[in-house]
Amino acid sequence: GATTQSLITVTLVNDGTAEFAETVAFSLTNLTLAATGTPRTLTLTINDDSDGPSLARGDLALIGFHSTDPDDFAFVALTNLPGGALVKFTDNAWGPAGLSNNEATVSWLTPGGGVAAGTVVTITSSVANVGTSSGNFSGLATGGDQILAYQGPSATPVFIYALNNQGAAAWQATVGGTSDSLLPDGLTNGLTAVALNEAQNGVYTNAMTGDKVSLLASIGTPGNWLMSNTRSAVTFPAGPFTVTDPAPDIALRGLGGALIADGDVTPSIADGTDFDAVDVLSGLSDLVVTITNSGAL
Repeated sequence: GATTQSLITVTLVNDGTAEFAETVAFSLTNLTLAATGTPRTLTLTINDDSDGPSLARGDLALIGFHSTDPDDFAFVALTNLPGGALVKFTDNAWGPAGLSNNEATVSWLTPGGGVAAGTVVTITSSVANVGTSSGNFSGLATGGDQILAYQGPSATPVFIYALNNQGAAAWQATVGGTSDSLLPDGLTNGLTAVALNEAQNGVYTNAMTGDKVSLLASIGTPGNWLMSNTRSAVTFPAGPFTVTDPAPDIALRGLGGALIADGDVTPSIADGTDFDAVDVLSGLSDLVVTITNSGAL
């Protein structure tokens, strides 16, 4: 009748590398002169606390989905994605209380060499054509749903892109069911998110060449999508997209950072282009003009 307890210690070592959840199984077998109660097995799940390199909003964009079985979706990299970055895709709803946890999530890990801008990635159930994936993405509602891409834990997600095809091309104002979702925090509809007219399948069909911002704006326009309840009518593009550098955008700023408008030839004290009156023998008047380029060189 004597009982003995033993403590097993598992020490976790942070290797700084984004990985999928790992499991360790323990089992008591081949006991001598002893008996055990039940259960005799234990599974320890180790969840990674690192998603590797961080992505910015709009670094990737969803460009297609099928909610008629088998569920799958496609997205395009709109910048060079670093290796070892972990991104989660879920059809859980985003609401006032945060991200729900009653639907599917699939995690995608970029390969060690990264993913080139313009690459189209397709994930079917749990299989990705580029990189590796874990989890099973199934149950996308045929009556409308959402796909949210994010990094970080589900309790405090950092959203990268989002798609909604519930209703008439609009994010919901309230969450009344699993297929409803508010626009995720930090995202802008029409740029880093798209709300589509409800259909079981959809694919982006417009321009595949442009800079990141122009492509995001095009993908974020519902009229640039083919929507159909017939799966065979919706085929994802193989890619690649051609992601170009933004055009040069030179700006001149004068006094106090005031913008000097293009074509402005009229001196103004307000923007520092009017030197005002200066003694020709002893006076000095300095003007600092800041030149910036928000585009590519």
